[in-house]
This record gives sequence, C-alpha cells and structure tokens, in this order.
Amino acid sequence: MKDLLILHIGAGNHNESLNKKYATLIKKALSKNSLIDAAEVLENSALTNTGFGSSLNMLGKVEIDASFISYTADGSEENKPSVKMGSLTGLKCRNPTEEMARIFSEIDQQYGQLDGLVAPISLNCTSLKNYMDINEDDDDDLISIKSYNTFNAYKKDATSNIKEQEVSDTIGLIQINDTEVAMVTSSGGNYFKLPGRIGCAGVMGAAISFKEEQDYMICCMCSGNGEQIIRDHLATSIIEVFDTSEKSNYGQYLEKVLFETDPKFYIGFVVVFKRYDESTATLVYGHSTESFYFGYKVGGDSRAILSFREKKGCFTFGEYLIQL
Repeated sequence: MKDLLILHIGAGNHNESLNKKYATLIKKALSKNSLIDAAEVLENSALTNTGFGSSLNMLGKVEIDASFISYTADGSEENKPSVKMGSLTGLKCRNPTEEMARIFSEIDQQYGQLDGLVAPISLNCTSLKNYMDINEDDDDDLISIKSYNTFNAYKKDATSNIKEQEVSDTIGLIQINDTEVAMVTSSGGNYFKLPGRIGCAGVMGAAISFKEEQDYMICCMCSGNGEQIIRDHLATSIIEVFDTSEKSNYGQYLEKVLFETDPKFYIGFVVVFKRYDESTATLVYGHSTESFYFGYKVGGDSRAILSFREKKGCFTFGEYLIQL
C-alpha cells in the first residue's frame, strides 16, 4: 500500500485572488513525507489560521488549540492495536503540531514510570507551563500583516461586520500507511474570540475523529464554525452518519441529516473510508461554507482541490476514489 497524505487548510471564505498561492501552499505541504513536516509548512504560512498568522483574540494575542489521534497496528493477531490521542489549548508557537507531539511524548515517558496513573488526554498550556517546559514564541513573531490589520480595523470600528472578513479556519492532516493512521488538527480560533475560548481543534471528537472496525476504517476532519462543531461532536457524528448511509447516495443523506441538526451549519469536512482488503480509499468532502481547500498525495502524486459552494443554503459535495 502506498502512503496516503490528506490535508485541508480550512473551511470558510477564502480570498480568491490568492488561489494560486493557496494551491502552491497545499502542494508544498504535500511534498513532505511526514505529517509533522507537512503541518509545519501550513503552520508557517500567513495564509492559514494556525501558527504564524493565527487569528487574534480580543486582547490582540495568539491562542492556538490542537489535537491528535494515532492508531497503530502491526498486522499480527497477537498484538492489539495501539490508540493514542490528546489535545492542547493555549499554545503559542509557530509549529503547534510538532510541539504537541513533543509534549505528549514527554508526558508518556513520565507516566510510563508511574504505576497506576493514567496519562491525561486534554491539557491547558497556560497552566501546564508552570510544571514543564513549553516552547512559546512572542506574539509579535506570530502575528501576520493580515491578522494585524484585521485586528486594528476592528478596534477602530467595533460595529464592522466580522463575517465580511476573509475566513480560513481550522486546518487538519491525515496520514495513512500499512500500519498507522495519524491525524492532527490545529487552529488559532475565530477572530476576536474571548481569551480562554477553546475551539473545535482542542476538543476530541469535534474537529477530528476515527473509527476502526474489523474490515474497514473511517477518518473525518472538520472545519468551520467551532461552536457548532463542538456542540454536535461533528467529526464523530459525521462518521456515524456516513457509516450508516448508502455509499451511493451519501450526499443527499448527509445533507438531510446535517441540516436537520442545524439548518445554519457553516462547516466543511473530509471523510476517508478504506476497507482493509481493498487497494483503494474513498475520499468524500462536503461544505456549506463559501469555500473549502484541501489536497491529497498518494506516493509521489499529489493534487490540490479548491472547492467553492455551488448554492447558498446547500452543501457542496464531492468524491475521489484513490488508488493505493
């Protein structure tokens, strides 16, 4: 099986004049062989809402949420699969995915020496840094020109319509190979959020989720209105809806269920479905936002997709059958 890397750079309302730059960014990230390296490319870009270029809260500060899921199986019947997950809130660094991996690796080492104690899954970095070293960058080193200008425009006129601003929300990545599925997500959250607000990237099962059965697996990544995504545990909910729907008619079924849940959903998602005995994977995406940008790579072949909403008040859906 060829390695499969899938990523998205947020559902929202992207500036179409920057489409070439968005496509180039997606391709550059997909050119990397590891999930952490691909995430670093996205996080270092001012085009995304995480790491450098994160949205600013009401105090003009950066607060990043992130989470991960890792599923490892060696294919033998003797060893049970290993599932790890975790989330962090209050990160303030250029590369939250790498820092999250480092923090949870250190936590695993510590708790591996403590008999009877269960390692935590969700942590707040503002408090955690009083106990262990956490890499932090100055806000000035994380604020892009776009974020700075948006924040100052709002300060001058607090009655301005925030929704008219360019929106590019939570990012996410999935890497799948013969023995492992790894998922990560991170976000600076929405513009002018209350300090301490936790977005969907910091809540397990909201922005990313994973389900494994005996003969297949399903992954889901979500982006968009964080409160809606958290409230409905959306990534997990979409997996369950997709798992029970007719795969030949997933679009209508998903749209019906999602809009019955909330007719004002402002979200985008990617679902990856793979049967273990098949050499293909199905990628399904949908969004009610103005745009949703994502891409995937199989082996050395990559593709960037810039999807635009076909009709206001409806979901736009698409599907790719990926040969592995």
